[in-house]
Amino acid sequence: MATMTKKPSTPKKKSAKPRSLTAELSRLVEKQLLPDLGARAVEPALDASLRAEHARSISEQRTGDAYEVFRDNLLEQVGVAWVLSCVFLRTLEDQGFLAQRRIAGPGASDSEAIFFGLFPQLSTRDYLLACFREVAHAPGGDELFGPAHNPAWRLSPTGQTLRELVAFFREVDASGELVWRFERDANGRVDTRLLGDLYQDISASVRERYALLQTPRFVERFILDQTLDPAVAEFGLGEVRLLD
Repeated sequence: MATMTKKPSTPKKKSAKPRSLTAELSRLVEKQLLPDLGARAVEPALDASLRAEHARSISEQRTGDAYEVFRDNLLEQVGVAWVLSCVFLRTLEDQGFLAQRRIAGPGASDSEAIFFGLFPQLSTRDYLLACFREVAHAPGGDELFGPAHNPAWRLSPTGQTLRELVAFFREVDASGELVWRFERDANGRVDTRLLGDLYQDISASVRERYALLQTPRFVERFILDQTLDPAVAEFGLGEVRLLD
């Protein structure tokens, strides 16, 4: 007598979990930039410089932390600054605010090749800092990228770590498109909250120490409804100035 056997069912493949820019950049900071910066910080010259800065901060009552805590906090702030500076630069590239791409996308590799063709003795650190300085000359750029404001100028990881950071932003998918893109949405709008979320979430300790928390949307709407909208209605858009 013939018997029927049930055909083994083929297990369904689990769909790949969407990658998180914040999670991957946080991991990059924790696993690569911080160990790299930590190794550099114990070099005699840098150690002496950091200890002198700690002593000045103590005398000026800007910190009460022990040296090791002061150093580790500074290194984390610097590591996060390198990552966020590249994110901000990538955003400007994808939004079309720069005449020439420097980090990723069409022409970025050519820009880098030209830089090293002119200055073969320099490093990826020098290339990135040159990119930051270039954007710092734009209106409003100095406060974000300039040496007086951006902690990335204080200390840099090794060239290998910075090359890996650039490679992260140049990663492409199977179709050859950039994995990490910062373009406008279908309606031409810019998602500025992405940058705010990234700024506050990339490092828990930096967020807690410097109180980096983005204002919730409902609070934003409430403030605008009670202040900006009535002012525009009464005085006209051309007469209103806003201080955030």
